[in-house]
Amino acid sequence: SGTWNSGSINVPDSSEYRMFILDPIASATAIVACKLGSNVRGLGGWPNGNGHAIYGFSATIAGDTWTMDKCQSMVHLDNNDHGSLNNNGIEAIYGIV
Repeated sequence: SGTWNSGSINVPDSSEYRMFILDPIASATAIVACKLGSNVRGLGGWPNGNGHAIYGFSATIAGDTWTMDKCQSMVHLDNNDHGSLNNNGIEAIYGIV
């Protein structure tokens, strides 16, 4: 746990897992992410009052070192419009057995 917005971090023992739950900073959702080769990518979100809030995440991984590509969110509105694209960070990473 901590705050990760960009660059690289060490996630102890993450090389032992293939799936992860990521906790975006100040968010009421989780991102489910999978490790495929040297990439970890995932999505999360929920329906809100006027559309769907979607969170996307992408990082590269080498052993237990993760390098963030992007963590962003956007609201997809019911009228087919979109809200603004927001850059987000991660405050916790959980490995799923």
